[in-house]
Amino acid sequence: MHIESLSLRNFKCFGDTTVKISFQSRGTCCFIGDNGAGKSSALEALKRLFSPISSERQLRKSDVHFGHGEDSQSVSEREVVIDVVFGFSCQNGRTHVFNDIYFDAGDQSLKVRLVLEGRYVRSESFEDDVEVKLYTVRTTDKVAFGWDDERKIPVRGRSTQFAELVYIPSP
Repeated sequence: MHIESLSLRNFKCFGDTTVKISFQSRGTCCFIGDNGAGKSSALEALKRLFSPISSERQLRKSDVHFGHGEDSQSVSEREVVIDVVFGFSCQNGRTHVFNDIYFDAGDQSLKVRLVLEGRYVRSESFEDDVEVKLYTVRTTDKVAFGWDDERKIPVRGRSTQFAELVYIPSP
């Protein structure tokens, strides 16, 4: 199993236009880029899904992208999306946890897709006002934000049942 792609929208430095990062199925992957390019933000997004530490799996107001001239009080609502697609190198080696959520995509390969959606709503409180939902999605096609799509199934339990990420930033 490997991550095929990570798509981000309105998460940290990634704005309202979805950015898709594709990964190779073999070898080592690394992020190389200038300061502020989004390397750490991409890893933070994966941490929101797959960290073994529950507090690191929470989406916070500080994770929401606010553009130039915007802040948490000037924006009434914002949708945040973290979308991960897994591929399988070996088609017969299915893990039990994937029995109910894998599907054959257009290219006839097995894939698992997890989508974390967060909705930030402005509030007068100092609390983090981000409502979060996690779904498995049975297509690689674009799906609308929200629960109203039969191809999206809410995930019960922890997303670390699929993978676990431990991120150690460089000093």
